[in-house]
Amino acid sequence: MHLITAAGIWAVVTAIVLFLSALGIFSLMSVSVSRRTREIGVRAALGASPRHLLAGIVPRAMALMGSGIATGGALMLWIVAVVRPVEEITLYAGYLGVTSDARRVSARLHRSRQARPPD
Repeated sequence: MHLITAAGIWAVVTAIVLFLSALGIFSLMSVSVSRRTREIGVRAALGASPRHLLAGIVPRAMALMGSGIATGGALMLWIVAVVRPVEEITLYAGYLGVTSDARRVSARLHRSRQARPPD
């Protein structure tokens, strides 16, 4: 029962973090588009299709989301590796789809923790 409660709490925290991240990305993209309003208007006036207008905006949003996901995932795995035992690292890494890589890294971390004397 304790594991189910902990998983539920982590799911709620993860949902809140994802929601706040989505708000941050929306805010950044909103500012980016509002700064480029004149450029978008000129392109539309010169005959650019909506598809071409979106093609100028979406790649920047994808780059922003991709870098945020990669940085956040790496930071999360690092924090979990410092705070949690090896078994939980693979559980969290499974959410990211990098379970096999995380198992190898976490096993190395676990061996290095056991090899050094306690502080």
